[in-house]
Amino acid sequence: MKLWEIGLELDAIGMVISDQGGELTPELEERLDKMEGEFEDKAERIALLIQTKRVEAQAAKSERDRLAKIAKAAENTADSLKDYLRFYMERQEKEKVETARVKLRVRNASQPSITWKGEDGSWPEQFTRIQTSLDKKAVLEAWKSSSESSEDRRVPEGFDIHFTRYLDIR
Repeated sequence: MKLWEIGLELDAIGMVISDQGGELTPELEERLDKMEGEFEDKAERIALLIQTKRVEAQAAKSERDRLAKIAKAAENTADSLKDYLRFYMERQEKEKVETARVKLRVRNASQPSITWKGEDGSWPEQFTRIQTSLDKKAVLEAWKSSSESSEDRRVPEGFDIHFTRYLDIR
């Protein structure tokens, strides 16, 4: 396989992976394995494909964020107009309005809104919710402080500490 053919094959594999939701199947791994050429050339082409897909992902995220802002603005506009319409109906002492195209009703919520009139945290203890979660930073610090030497460090009982390996592409 010529060097330029490797690029075409990688592009084709990249398209199939994208079409499959990003999953690298065993069949596609086999296609990658069968590609001929120098290891460095093949690795470089795969790394360039990775970088291209990262750029595509960032562009899609930027578009998602842009569309999310448009959606949020539309939702805020609808909420503001709904609040205005409710206020206007209440001022006119109208509980309902019916036209050929819409039916409006001013109603009470199914659950009341609850607020505390005092200082935050000064409510009776019976109304306090306590939540706990694992403090991973404390576990990491205990592990680090168990020894100066990274080889002699002891993992706190009941925990597993491991380093995830990753590929750095620059």
